[in-house]
Amino acid sequence: MIRKLLCFSLFFAGVSLTSHAQKLPVTKGSFETAIAGHVDPDGPAGTEVALDLRFGAFVKNYNQLGIDFGWERYGDISRGGLGVFGHHLFETKTYLLPYVGFEVGYGSAEPKNGSKDSGFELGLASGLKYFLSDHVSLNTELSASVSSGDTFLGEDGTENADVKLTFGLSFLW
Repeated sequence: MIRKLLCFSLFFAGVSLTSHAQKLPVTKGSFETAIAGHVDPDGPAGTEVALDLRFGAFVKNYNQLGIDFGWERYGDISRGGLGVFGHHLFETKTYLLPYVGFEVGYGSAEPKNGSKDSGFELGLASGLKYFLSDHVSLNTELSASVSSGDTFLGEDGTENADVKLTFGLSFLW
């Protein structure tokens, strides 16, 4: 019985990954709204919470530009950032689309009992979008960023570089 259930599950997983994704709104004139983030309750400085909100427009098939707002809190330090991003999605003819991208922005970090630091930020990212339907996708993204100031949160305070993994949900139309 378990063997049949496993075969059945693998068959449908394979079908969903190889289905043709012809109706996905990743073409010129389409839009995307996304929310992503992470929570780490066991960080050395307390609970870390991060939230990213994005709005993007497809300016060309599989090419997206947009704005990004981010907020994080880690221990006694909070950070905010605003920027623009660009993504290039790779056509796979499936509901799983990998992408690469960049982000340019301005960020600020402020310890509760310290001085505020701000700076320009530059980042590179790669990720995956898995479409649950033609207009909803689950996202995961790995990004690496550097800043002209100490605007990123770290275990010992603020830092000028950051690597993060986020998970999110997107709505496309």
